[in-house]
Amino acid sequence: MTKWDGLLVMSSGANWDGMATPPKEMALQLARSGPVLYVDPPRSFISARRRSQRASGVPPVSGVHEVADGLARLTPYVQPGIDRPGFARLTELLVKRQMQHAVDVLGGKVDAVIVANQRDVFAELGERRRVVFATDDFVAGADLMGVRKSVLVAQQRRQARHAHLIACVSPQIEEQWKALGVPTALLPNGCEPDRFAAIDDTPYAETVHLQPPIVGFVGHISARIDVTLFDAVARTGVSLLLVGPRQPVAGLDEILARPNVQWIDQQPLEALPSYLRWIDVGLTPYANTAFNRGSFPMKTLEYLAAGRRVVATGLPATHWLDTDLVVIADQPDEFASAVARELARPHTHDELQRRLAFAVQHSWAERANELRRLLTDD
Repeated sequence: MTKWDGLLVMSSGANWDGMATPPKEMALQLARSGPVLYVDPPRSFISARRRSQRASGVPPVSGVHEVADGLARLTPYVQPGIDRPGFARLTELLVKRQMQHAVDVLGGKVDAVIVANQRDVFAELGERRRVVFATDDFVAGADLMGVRKSVLVAQQRRQARHAHLIACVSPQIEEQWKALGVPTALLPNGCEPDRFAAIDDTPYAETVHLQPPIVGFVGHISARIDVTLFDAVARTGVSLLLVGPRQPVAGLDEILARPNVQWIDQQPLEALPSYLRWIDVGLTPYANTAFNRGSFPMKTLEYLAAGRRVVATGLPATHWLDTDLVVIADQPDEFASAVARELARPHTHDELQRRLAFAVQHSWAERANELRRLLTDD
């Protein structure tokens, strides 16, 4: 019996080298107690040739390689037009064949395939369990992704026919899958407390030039974020630090032009504590959209794991946490006032310990334990 027997295959919708994502965090935790193969979303051969082979983290076209003890990574390569009509099924077939080749190379037997994207790549590896890790309401996000809703509905139904279980990050997503008659379980996103455990001993990031106190946002600034809440906070005069990649969003440039606002592009995961060290209050200002209502922002728990206070909009996931450690506000003036109140309140050791303890209860380690339990249920 090799170390790759009992393999869990995580087919992700996000590259291993990108930002922290639920599939990557789950894979890291699962690999602590058994072997895992992480499968990137497929790339076309043409884009692979265009990409510099000297770039950090770009694996060879030939395939699978070990990124940590017991954790391997596969980047499938397919024909151009990965998701064009008429090509999607061929893409799935090519991905499944490369997954099988990777398993053959590793020399193990597959216990479960966990799919965290819209592709149906089940039933190729002889897996005992087939799980959809439903991290987003993809159907509700059709316009955001530029995909026809009917295509996503069809993909979801195919996955439901072949899956044994749907592990859903939010109650809204779970209700949607339940309607398809497939067994479901609630498996919310988590956080990695150890990543932020020494944050108050971490050197401050030298690139930050704002005056304390500072409120901040760490993550992807896109149409999913209600930037009017950033604007309301900035108008109070408090320093606002935004860390992460950004897309063109109406009104964002005007906010960034304010002298009390600083934007810093995406940083390596290991550098985030040095930026969170500056922040007194973390912001989770997600817009009230159908797609967001099914999401579970990891940053809320990550702020708590860093011992920071949190002001967030009232997504169902925020209410599900059911804690007074997260202040909920939705309207711009209300949101800015909540931030001001959190900044004005004195810090106490007991409250800090409550935040840290709450984060541990919602750690990725706990989520991985729950998934392991679900995988053993027959």
